[in-house]
Amino acid sequence: GGCASTPGTTWEGFLSRRLGIDFVNLGFSGQGWADIAVAEAIAELNASCIVLDHWANICHNPLGYRGSIGPFIKVLRDAMPTVPIILTGPYFYPAEFFNADHHALRKEIRASVRALQKNGDANIHFFDSRKMMGPEETFGTVDGCHPTSLGFYLMAKAFAPALKKLLCL
Repeated sequence: GGCASTPGTTWEGFLSRRLGIDFVNLGFSGQGWADIAVAEAIAELNASCIVLDHWANICHNPLGYRGSIGPFIKVLRDAMPTVPIILTGPYFYPAEFFNADHHALRKEIRASVRALQKNGDANIHFFDSRKMMGPEETFGTVDGCHPTSLGFYLMAKAFAPALKKLLCL
């Protein structure tokens, strides 16, 4: 939440208060690359749900999204076979008017989730983050990309129903 006005005004902070839940935010600059060491650290947590929101810079991982997410999920599943995992896709970026990179990444994330579901993982889910921030909500960013506290509020408001349903709250 580098552009949030306070630590409590990230989307996780808003969700925590809205739903009365605790959260552990292992946010990394660039949202991480799905490094196995991070999956191993997450696997040590007593989690009720895992939200993987690391699409922004994973393209810089030499393995790419598909090459890195499978091994990452495997580490989590070996430790937590039934914990719900939500993979988020990119929210709307104004740059989408000029290139299709995020559209392709959304398709790739959806395909990864479908493949895992087809292989028997009933607790893996995709959330299209354009519901969090679409073309009408980009005013909640500092630069069309990085959310402000207002952007994080809009993200939490849109994500809360999905998380509430999944956690039976």
